[in-house]
Amino acid sequence: MDVTSLVAGWVSGAIVNNGLAVSDAGAVTLKLGSRESGFPMQLEVTTGVATNTAPVPNAGVDQSVVFGNTVDLLATATDDGL
Repeated sequence: MDVTSLVAGWVSGAIVNNGLAVSDAGAVTLKLGSRESGFPMQLEVTTGVATNTAPVPNAGVDQSVVFGNTVDLLATATDDGL
């Protein structure tokens, strides 16, 4: 079945769309084709392994404070979002 027919089936409800799950731990390439327009069209999906970088916290400059007084802290952190 080509991609165009598959999508048309999903839209009409004739084919159940269960999504796509890739469970390989490495990089995977999936190729789907369609010949509807007279020339081969191809959808290529490539997965990869994301490298998670540890967050980097910064608690700010060292400070001393007399007991009972307030202290302002200026802290930051970076994170790659993975």
